[in-house]
Parts: sequence; C-alpha cells; structure tokens
Amino acid sequence: TAYHEGGHALVSLLTPGSHPIHKATIVPRAQAGGMVVNLPEADSENYTYRELCAKLDVMMGGRAAEEIIFGKDKVTTGAYSDIKGATDIARRMIKEFGMSPLGLINLETDWKHKEFPSEEMEKLIDEQVNIFLQNAYKNARTIIQNNEKTLHEIAESLLKYETLTGD
Repeated sequence: TAYHEGGHALVSLLTPGSHPIHKATIVPRAQAGGMVVNLPEADSENYTYRELCAKLDVMMGGRAAEEIIFGKDKVTTGAYSDIKGATDIARRMIKEFGMSPLGLINLETDWKHKEFPSEEMEKLIDEQVNIFLQNAYKNARTIIQNNEKTLHEIAESLLKYETLTGD
C-alpha cells in the first residue's frame, strides 16, 4: 500500500496539470487501503484537457509503482477503483467533452435513440479509451522509473508516519 500510494503521490508531484497534494495516507478508509488526496487551488466546475490527462496519469501511478517495485506477477487488486475511475474519465473525455480525435460530438447514449452511438462508433470509443489509459500508464511508469529513489523515500515515510501532508 505504501508503494501504491507513493506511486500516486510521486506521479502527482511530477505531472504538469495535476492538482496539489493535500495528503497521502496508508491508513485504510472504507474499502481503500490508503489514498492520496489532491485539491484544486481554486474552486472550478470545469477541467482542462491537461488537468484530466494529469488525473489519468496519477490514477495509473499506483499500479505502475506496484509493477515496477514488485513485478507484474505480484501486482494487487488495489488499483481496481483507480482503473475504474480512469476508464470513466477517459470515456467522458471522448463521449461528452469532445476531447479526442473523434471530434466535437456528444456521444452519450440517448435512451430515446438506443441505436446511438452505433456499434462501429462504440468500437472507436473503446479504442480511444484504451489509448488514453495506455498513454497514462506509460507516463506514470516513466515518471516512476526515472524517480525510483524518490518513490522509495515516499514509501518509507508513509510506513513510518502513515500520513504525509502535501508539504
């Protein structure tokens, strides 16, 4: 858990567009083994493309850290909610926000027109979601691989103190 949350924190610290870290903790809450809490510097109802991509990168940081430190065969289910949330964000970027090569079109499912989007368009959407998620994972892995010593320091601090502030 310390390395998973440390991965989120490290990627957050080094990703342009990521909101500042409020705290990182390995104290379990509900179904989470720990968490990194990011808070925007100002209230906003809108997010930029850069902020959403940064959020995807940060969400992939936990799994990337687990894989780099422990190996592919020892990753845990701890990234479940991260992957689910990142998939939802990527899908919304494509289907609702017009933030993909598919263009400025709203592709939300309309219950009155169940055939929209078409099967072909759904396939394209799924491909774009995968591209967003694979790019985010690649970005997270690169940051962690280039800063592995810092990841160890964050994880050791989390093990010692359990909760760290953004500062």
